[in-house]
Amino acid sequence: MKNKIAGLKVFCETCKKENPKCSHKKIYRGRIHVTGTKNKVRINLFKTDKYEDAVIQFLKFKQILKKTNYERITLDNIPSLLTIRKSIDEFKKFLNGDGQYIQYKKNRTQAYVKQVSSHINTFFKVLKEKQNMNIESYPISRIGKKEVSLFYDWRLESNMNPSYFNKHIASIKLIFDFVIRHKQINMVNPFIDVVRIPVEAKEITSVTLAEFNSILNSISGVDSFMCVGANSQRKNMYFNGIKEAFKLLLFVGGRLEEVLNLKWSDIIKIEQNESVFHKIIVKDLKVNRIKKNGSSKLKSTIVHADLMNLLIDLGLHQKIGKDEYIICPDRTRNNKNFISLVSKSFSFFRDKAGVRKDISIKHLRKTYITWVNSINGYGAHIITGHSGYEILDNHYINPNVVNGLEMNLVKYSLIESLS
Repeated sequence: MKNKIAGLKVFCETCKKENPKCSHKKIYRGRIHVTGTKNKVRINLFKTDKYEDAVIQFLKFKQILKKTNYERITLDNIPSLLTIRKSIDEFKKFLNGDGQYIQYKKNRTQAYVKQVSSHINTFFKVLKEKQNMNIESYPISRIGKKEVSLFYDWRLESNMNPSYFNKHIASIKLIFDFVIRHKQINMVNPFIDVVRIPVEAKEITSVTLAEFNSILNSISGVDSFMCVGANSQRKNMYFNGIKEAFKLLLFVGGRLEEVLNLKWSDIIKIEQNESVFHKIIVKDLKVNRIKKNGSSKLKSTIVHADLMNLLIDLGLHQKIGKDEYIICPDRTRNNKNFISLVSKSFSFFRDKAGVRKDISIKHLRKTYITWVNSINGYGAHIITGHSGYEILDNHYINPNVVNGLEMNLVKYSLIESLS
């Protein structure tokens, strides 16, 4: 280690000595004389073994001391010296609404926080590999266009999927917005005007009746194990109720988590115009997670002919109103693991059935929406709960009243439309 700046010394935290001759890991310590005094000094540790980084931090420390009349300060209180590591830790607290950030707490899932954190860590890992950057001591304020361009170069080298890379960009932009707004870092967000990688539009695919029946017919407890996870653990993809789970997902058309957590108490019976209808009414999980006012948005699904037949087979008339899961009421796995199992099972039995089309369990929802659209055209969003017709949907339409479009659905069979 070299030392050319007066007051900046190599320091051993183990021996507690400056310019030691030991073999322990060294950092730097700065000692600055307080002007107007005889022996008073201000001392600070700079936790880096790189001389260039230590010089930058030392000079900034000296500058801040002069501005504050040599008040006692630490590097954490100097915004421009906020390190990458400290920024990451503070941003994670912000996402979770912990401590001093409780007033900014939103309804974020831990899966979302984990995903954003992973994207951010990937960016700084790339900088560490390409520039030997020490995130423990490197100020985040020094990240600029050069570092961003290195990340774009790395995407080409790693051949990362454009859509996945764009998600990284969105996440990384968030941490810089955070340090600028909440940590008073005087810098321009280096990702503010970057161009996202063009993504080829995927063909919207639905499941045919032949494909769906082929998958259902392939389901059995024989040869139903597959290796999953980093440890290649063997897991059984078969469970009682798996066929009914796939059918319910197709007939309801909801998101995976919403459908698999449906309970008999979510079904209501409606008598209207001398007719009897049934509806499934649940909270819109995706919308409620991103809403800021804390209120819950409900969405409803009419029970059409195919769905009614399935529910009757599962015990609708005996169980309606009960606080019991429709699918696998005696499940022992937690909901997250159960949902993961159902998703993996669909792909497993798709392959076992020899279906080569690139479809996953999410395509059951797309198939339902395609069917609704084929019947109701531009009015389909009223059935599916998507944006559009927004004011009526949010403020005027009573979910307990069957509208004309929903009456239309009762007349048609989803199964017959697939053939």
